[in-house]
Amino acid sequence: METDAPLRAKPVFKPDVSLLGLGSDGTSGTAGFVIHHAQRQNQTHSSRSRPVVCAPPPIRHNKIRAIGLFRGFSLANFRLKARFIFNPHSGSNRRNPYLRDHALAFIAQQGWDATVVSTTHPRHATALARHAVDEGCALVIAIGGDGTMNEVATALVGTTAIFGLIPCGSGNGLGRHVGIPGPSKVAFDTLAKGEPVLMDTGLINGDPFFCAAGVGFEALIAGRFAVLTNRGFIGYLRTGLKAWFSYRPESYLIHHAGGPTRVEALTLAIANSAQYGNNAFIAPGASLCDGLLNLTAVPRVNFFNALPLFWRLFHGSLDRVPSIVMLQGGSFVIERDKPGWVHTDGEPRAEASRLEITVRPHSLRIMVPRGRTI
Repeated sequence: METDAPLRAKPVFKPDVSLLGLGSDGTSGTAGFVIHHAQRQNQTHSSRSRPVVCAPPPIRHNKIRAIGLFRGFSLANFRLKARFIFNPHSGSNRRNPYLRDHALAFIAQQGWDATVVSTTHPRHATALARHAVDEGCALVIAIGGDGTMNEVATALVGTTAIFGLIPCGSGNGLGRHVGIPGPSKVAFDTLAKGEPVLMDTGLINGDPFFCAAGVGFEALIAGRFAVLTNRGFIGYLRTGLKAWFSYRPESYLIHHAGGPTRVEALTLAIANSAQYGNNAFIAPGASLCDGLLNLTAVPRVNFFNALPLFWRLFHGSLDRVPSIVMLQGGSFVIERDKPGWVHTDGEPRAEASRLEITVRPHSLRIMVPRGRTI
């Protein structure tokens, strides 16, 4: 693990921060930070945090004011503690790790108490993120693709830490959904000027996912795509075309709130966000904060319907195809004849023939552009 020495400061306070949300009457409250703990001249105070609504009013980090006991205290009085987790193997990072330097320059510009650490092996980002939470970081940022995003976010679910994104992978599904399509100025501006909201997360047989999970053809492609050295959209398309001619649709029994449904599908996706990535909208209209997951079962693809389905996938209109099964719910159970591959946010996993999928509503705090509806 590589680390860069953090910028040092002597803040007046050293608080932990979390989000404020619903008012006492159940209506949406003002979004902001609540100071849980602050210490100055041996005096300690605390206040309670409450959940935040999905799309709170916009806030600026340097103008956020504490609530209740700390009214009048602003973040200008201390330096935000943050951790950037950089995957040197994601996207262009492998050839040109410029984003690491950009992150260091951004930290210096903002005056944050922050460091950049690099991953060295699979699942390392989860361990690094947990360590950041243990050290009291209020903001933990993933610099990488959807796999890195998954690993970092896994450690932040259910904590008060806020998840930040500098997406630089092959698809960037979650980043695109929240209005951060790539490692641009928008991504860094969002960290400094965005707003934190609560989003749903999913579980499939206990494995977390944040953008989408799936079985069938897409899981097969995820497995083959994971071992490629040259990835990106063209690589994904080439891998898919090679496998399409030999793949046979599977039969699935889906248990949901409306009863059991039997489908034969080429691919079956369980989406939290609207798209896989690369603007391929597998669940048009999906929301990250409605407490629901979106199941899409795509039927057998042949010479006659391939191009129309492909066009609708990238124009956000799959929901207009009568042969496609779309379901919404807080939980699903999927049964198939034999075990096979599953992917979570594009990362392949070997799973059983029975899959239990559940949503965890409002379980992750994520920083998004101000005014963005997710």
